[in-house]
Amino acid sequence: MPTPDQEANIALNPNAQYRWEEFKPGVNPLPFDRLNVVVDSEAINSAMRQMRALYGYQKGAFDSTMYECTVMGHSSIPRGATSGAFYASDCTIDVIDDINGPSSGTWWIQSAAKSYTADGSARTKLTLRLPLLNPGLQAQVTGAGARKAK
Repeated sequence: MPTPDQEANIALNPNAQYRWEEFKPGVNPLPFDRLNVVVDSEAINSAMRQMRALYGYQKGAFDSTMYECTVMGHSSIPRGATSGAFYASDCTIDVIDDINGPSSGTWWIQSAAKSYTADGSARTKLTLRLPLLNPGLQAQVTGAGARKAK
């Protein structure tokens, strides 16, 4: 027989009757608390449910940040260098934007659309995403779900 507190919890939280875990980031990126339910029928133990919740948080963070810019040329030439690597999707790049000032650091190139202007100048439109918004989570992600080889 559930206690009155348990009955109240079940009434307020429709998922209280199921096995569940709670994940809270160290620093809340939002100015309010947000409840997000992540469902995974294969998460059969506490560690697996925690990792699924962590993945849901990271996927939401990844999807919420995008930086688009158009740069001159088709390759990244570091300051002081004479040549560099071509922009290509699924690579990382260091961003230094003195005008708009996005988060400095390493960004993941989602797409690189190369084009030429009427006068023949090369341009590339880059769509960038942060690979991980909260670097403190990296330690929790490394080795997640990995098993020792037998």
